[in-house]
Amino acid sequence: MIWNNSNIITENALIKKYFIQFHYVLLIVLLLNCILYYLEGNQLYNIFLLAFFCDLFAALVIYRLDYILIEPYVIPYLIIVFLFLCYFCSLTWSNSPTVLIFFTLFPLGTYTIFSKKIVIIWTVISCLTIIMIVFVFKNTFTIPQTKGNSHFNSSKIIISYALIFGFIFYYNSILIKSKYTHIIQKEENDFEDSLLSDEENLEGGFDEKKIIFYNELYQQIENYFKINTPWKDSNFNIQVLAHNIQSNTTYISRAINLNAGMNFKNFVNVYRVEFIKTEIQNNKNYRRYKLLYLYSKAGFKHQSTFNKAFKRITNMTPSDYIEFINKENTLNKD
Repeated sequence: MIWNNSNIITENALIKKYFIQFHYVLLIVLLLNCILYYLEGNQLYNIFLLAFFCDLFAALVIYRLDYILIEPYVIPYLIIVFLFLCYFCSLTWSNSPTVLIFFTLFPLGTYTIFSKKIVIIWTVISCLTIIMIVFVFKNTFTIPQTKGNSHFNSSKIIISYALIFGFIFYYNSILIKSKYTHIIQKEENDFEDSLLSDEENLEGGFDEKKIIFYNELYQQIENYFKINTPWKDSNFNIQVLAHNIQSNTTYISRAINLNAGMNFKNFVNVYRVEFIKTEIQNNKNYRRYKLLYLYSKAGFKHQSTFNKAFKRITNMTPSDYIEFINKENTLNKD
């Protein structure tokens, strides 16, 4: 995939791309191994064929859903993959000991996505599993296998491992760079904000030229919001907006504060809530959907944040508002 460096890719969007493209690599690896085992006459091709179709289904689901809906199922998915790997390694490690290196992919794959605690847990579990397979369950699982060429079997494993390892390493470097860039940018913006605050205190407020500047910038922000609806992305933030309209986060914050009388976060939430209100009013089906669908579609990450923002803006809870619209429509019919 070709990356456009002129666009800022938020962390969750990048993680979703990570998952999607990881499955593309995994599908290739599974299919190649399935074909090779089939040509060898090895019954293990059935396992790879089943894994291929299961992973194809997972890839299609991930492709269609937002990351916020996928996130709760990442750990269960990793556990299922881990159990599959345990079974496969139990069948093959005696003939191909190099297959055990696949367990190192789990700590590496979770390094930039989860906390250090989760990474340590996966590391410990992987090490204990290797020990259990080699010393405890070494004769538990058996399947007839062709002897084949041990060098060829090792080559298959190493090539498969190299493809997956290379992909994970590449994306880990991108995720680390993205986090580091956001930290540096935040520090620069905080420093710049302190300088401009001092400047305002010295000058005693804004002059006419600055007011005109902030009014024009606010108009630009409103136009961008209406045309591009960036607030539908749950990871949209002021840094992304500043980059896309080629401005400064401090200027944007002040333009919104001067013209809308609120901070950036509340300004974005107003657009999100108004979007939800319009959807509820215009589409009866939306009133039957769970709140999860409503707030995730509008760009809210958490239901608690959504409820607070909705009540602050409308003086109603989302459920009360839906009930109000239903009653209003009933009265209009009568």
